[in-house]
Amino acid sequence: MESDLRFLEIGVEGLFCKGFPKQTDAFSTATRHYSHFGRPPLSPAALWKISQRLRRQEYDLIILHPPQYASWHPRSFLNMVKYWPLSYPLGLFANFAFNFMRCVRHTPMVAVDTLDSFGIGRHNFFCFDRCQAYYKRELPADNWRVFFSSGHRNFPAGTFRRKRRYLRYIEKLRPIGLGVGDFSQELQQKLARVPKTTDIFYAGTPNSTVRHKGIKQLLALRDQGVRVDIPDAKLSREEFLERCAGAWLVWSPEGFGWECFRHYESALAGTVPVINYPTIERYQPLEDGVHCFLYPIEGDGLQKVVHHALKDKQRLMQMAQAARERVLQYHTYRGICRSILADVFPQRADRAVAAAA
Repeated sequence: MESDLRFLEIGVEGLFCKGFPKQTDAFSTATRHYSHFGRPPLSPAALWKISQRLRRQEYDLIILHPPQYASWHPRSFLNMVKYWPLSYPLGLFANFAFNFMRCVRHTPMVAVDTLDSFGIGRHNFFCFDRCQAYYKRELPADNWRVFFSSGHRNFPAGTFRRKRRYLRYIEKLRPIGLGVGDFSQELQQKLARVPKTTDIFYAGTPNSTVRHKGIKQLLALRDQGVRVDIPDAKLSREEFLERCAGAWLVWSPEGFGWECFRHYESALAGTVPVINYPTIERYQPLEDGVHCFLYPIEGDGLQKVVHHALKDKQRLMQMAQAARERVLQYHTYRGICRSILADVFPQRADRAVAAAA
């Protein structure tokens, strides 16, 4: 029956196990210890049970989370030694067992790549051959660039872009978001009571040139009388959200990738994110001037946008509400799962999505 949809999730990250935990069997194949992810490893016993269930076609959809490095890459082995010191053989098996999915037939399958990198390694190309769609978080505006130094030895130019194999791959690429968890009702009520005491808030590590340049502009804004909140120490998640709620704006620049949890967590906390112009194709994007503010990284673009935004506090309140509603609809784990189901099962989208509710 449609109401009995079952999902199998295999790989580095987890999505359906967070969106639809009761309907999902999830197993980790990450090089980091499975206790870090809260999911059991793909052990020999688990692989045997999965193979039997697949043979009986008990799953409606398989979700693969491709690894950044191939199982046989030296980095994979080194991480095993680092994170699996007492259970190295189990971790090694789980990491290699991901490749078992190459052999699976008949069950619909999708790949969900939420890694920081804009590229797709050659070891993950089998996902294009087996999957109905390949969802990628950092999908370059020119999708062909995912094959930089993997499908092509350098930049994929004209001849490469006419090859039938890679044209098929390109057709399967889709943007996807990171996903955030729903806030508890208690936390929502707590954040709603936090007064606006600062103009713009930022907390993060300077791990990109965008952040390095932006910090200087935030300090310049402070000198100009703007109330800027930059904590000196690392914050707990709850304190981070409270500081977000207490600001009219939250600066949310890209880090290792453009897509960032802060874009959506700040919206759920009741404030408006300020984000540098995107470098990727986005999934259900927050719109400039409606849900967020986008700014150019050149010159004093950040300062100009912040000054302009702070002139109309009533508008900021409306934008924060619109941003929160959009995140709740599309960017929670369950919202992203629903979008994937509607994409994978277009002929029975409404029933499939309702069944997974």
